[in-house]
Amino acid sequence: MRNPDRIPTILTELAHFWTRPENHNLRLAQIIGNLASSAGWNSNDTYYLEDDELLSELQEANSY
Repeated sequence: MRNPDRIPTILTELAHFWTRPENHNLRLAQIIGNLASSAGWNSNDTYYLEDDELLSELQEANSY
């Protein structure tokens, strides 16, 4: 079973990323697809992207 404590952490990072002025026009699916691509995943395989990998890419993107 996955730890439910990961959910607020991921959502907080996502909100931080999405509310940046340069990201306002992105749709949620675009954000996830772009982050998956950054993690080395094919955009068709995002179904299998693990939360920790997505979180890592969000944190990296937020550090800029």
